[in-house]
Amino acid sequence: MFLIRIQVLQMCPPEEVWYHDDDDDSVREAVTDANGMQLSCITADSPCDDAEIFIADEEGICPRGNKKRKAYTFKGSESSWIWSHFNKLDNNKMFAFCRLCQKEVYYLKCYSTGMLICHVKNHHKGVYSQHLKSVADAVPRVEVDSKRQGCLESSLIPCPKFETCLVNWMIATYQPLRCCEDPTFREMCLSLNKKSPILSREKLRSLITEEYVMTRKQITSILKGKHFAFTTDGWTSLANVGYVTCTAHFIDATTWKLHSIVLGLYEKDGTSKADDIVNYCESQLTSFDLSYPRAVAVVTDTEATMISAGRLLVSRSLEQGGKTKWLGCIDHLLQLVTKKAFSDLPQSEGTLRACRNLVNFFNSSPQATKKLLSKQVEGRAVKPIQDVPTRWWSTYSMVDRLLRLKLYLSLLENEGELQCNLTDSQWLIVADLCTLLKPFMITQKLLEGEAYVTISLVPYMVYKTRKALVEAINRPTSSQYIRSIAMAMLVVFNTHFGQGLAGTIATENLQPGERRRPKGINMLALMASFLDPRMKGGVGILEDDRNEIFSHIRQHMIDIAHEEIAQQPQVHQAQEQAQVEVQQVPRQIRPLPLDDLDIFDELNNNYLEEGQVRDNNNNDLANVVPIANAVDAELTLYKQEPSIRLNNDDGTYTCPLTWWKFNERKYKLLSKLAARVLCIPATSAPSERVFSTAGLTIAKDRARLASDTANELIFLHDALPAIRRFHETQRV
Repeated sequence: MFLIRIQVLQMCPPEEVWYHDDDDDSVREAVTDANGMQLSCITADSPCDDAEIFIADEEGICPRGNKKRKAYTFKGSESSWIWSHFNKLDNNKMFAFCRLCQKEVYYLKCYSTGMLICHVKNHHKGVYSQHLKSVADAVPRVEVDSKRQGCLESSLIPCPKFETCLVNWMIATYQPLRCCEDPTFREMCLSLNKKSPILSREKLRSLITEEYVMTRKQITSILKGKHFAFTTDGWTSLANVGYVTCTAHFIDATTWKLHSIVLGLYEKDGTSKADDIVNYCESQLTSFDLSYPRAVAVVTDTEATMISAGRLLVSRSLEQGGKTKWLGCIDHLLQLVTKKAFSDLPQSEGTLRACRNLVNFFNSSPQATKKLLSKQVEGRAVKPIQDVPTRWWSTYSMVDRLLRLKLYLSLLENEGELQCNLTDSQWLIVADLCTLLKPFMITQKLLEGEAYVTISLVPYMVYKTRKALVEAINRPTSSQYIRSIAMAMLVVFNTHFGQGLAGTIATENLQPGERRRPKGINMLALMASFLDPRMKGGVGILEDDRNEIFSHIRQHMIDIAHEEIAQQPQVHQAQEQAQVEVQQVPRQIRPLPLDDLDIFDELNNNYLEEGQVRDNNNNDLANVVPIANAVDAELTLYKQEPSIRLNNDDGTYTCPLTWWKFNERKYKLLSKLAARVLCIPATSAPSERVFSTAGLTIAKDRARLASDTANELIFLHDALPAIRRFHETQRV
């Protein structure tokens, strides 16, 4: 007798099937995976002496009739989790009864559970997701060492490293799910290794879902017990489908590193009202075990719906015992100011219209563009830039680029190749406009970052931007157009950011501004400025406002002290012992051009005026019994600390979190407040970046991508690198 043993290495547990046919000298059966897809065909030639079919079961090999070709599986299929939702039918063995939807599901002759799993995955997504979560909780994630080569176990072997790399490559490069079925891709894989597995689209989709569940579990573990800030925004895809996203931002208390993690991108089923936005945000926070009491702030843009959503989130937080504050995106408010420079005034001589006509000429003429590029023999050849009303600092980019190309445009004009060049008076207006808009560009570009602390820079950048507008108005060399546009911009600027007068900076934020937008500088941003050792000098903030800001800092420290007392002493001791002072290299921030650093001249001068570090005693605040005395002692000691430099010699910014890391034990309460406040982003740019990923994922040729699939792909694209960065900081 000749027996064939087949082991199926797919999604389901291993199955063994024994075949025999006494009517044929050869035994031939097709091997299929759990989804019924043919994998290979095994043939064996051997004389058959016994007309029996042998079946492998729990008790071994047993005979079962003859003359009829059948295949039964041993234990594995019946022990699968899927049987908790299905019943076998005695009268029809090709179907199984689903207890979830009360329907019969086709079950195949080989009794593979793959069809049943597909049914649950497609029609009962909640049950399938719950199963994946239970698997993720029960089985620890094993990282495959890429430096070790695994042994060859069989002709078809599972390759978890290959599967993981394939999923990561597909997500990072925005590949469609069908990429694994492309013949050229499979040919490439087989050329590297003849035994490389061939994955179906369904298998790849399952791997992505498994990775999605495991990644969410890791993020939930990372965010557990941490205070955080979050941003949220809405977006509409090419298929006119609405989505809502959230991003979380926190400072790790052990390493003092700032981290940003996307929480997901979900399709909006209802309307785009504030209540719907808030409900989606709360569902995302709840799915990661996040609550309002640990949410420090929420940042949104200043569109009407998002303003209502931000204020509604604050009220919901108060109802649940939280103190979440709402902040409007600073860059969106600055964009409302710079929009005044987007249109021509009577004094501008049609300069902006002439600039746009010049840019359009090169955009519509490849020959003219080629000639312009050929004239630029020094440096990198560039083309004109078109400004867009909704794109930050785009008008500045247009006029700055034209000034760079002025010489080459004149050469083309002299050769008769350019008929729409600007006049001399228009070039003067372009130069003045570039000078006027440059502080806005620096501020918006600086505050949109999420890899470094931005909220503490807001008060100083607002002060410098207002000062630049006033100087442009009073400068004797400014043209009438620049004075007019600067005055119009200053009116809008003061409407949103306040007058900046003494005694008003700390209180103007108490009243809503135009169209319920925020007015003045938020108190959390003012507190963050004084909790940043680079900004604690308070440049641009007078004494009365400083005292008011420090009174708010004092009250927050008292609240933190009460929270510490309410906690269990064992937990507090464990947190104290877990803090290890290991010097880490701070994450460097990309430096600005040297000429842009002049905007920080007053901060650097303030640092130099403070002189050397003052000698002070490191009092042990643990021995101070009254909370108010401990808070006052810390604040008094902190005020005596000198500021640190804002810039290194190479132009990169210093990191205030590094200073707090080495002074954490010195300022136990103040450091906890700094960790909560300094993690707040100044803008809603993190949510905008998620939409950039979404736009590349839900592209024109993938506009009908299912919302669940889109959410998993976009979430993994941004979350996986964030998790890797988090673990890298833990290993330093």
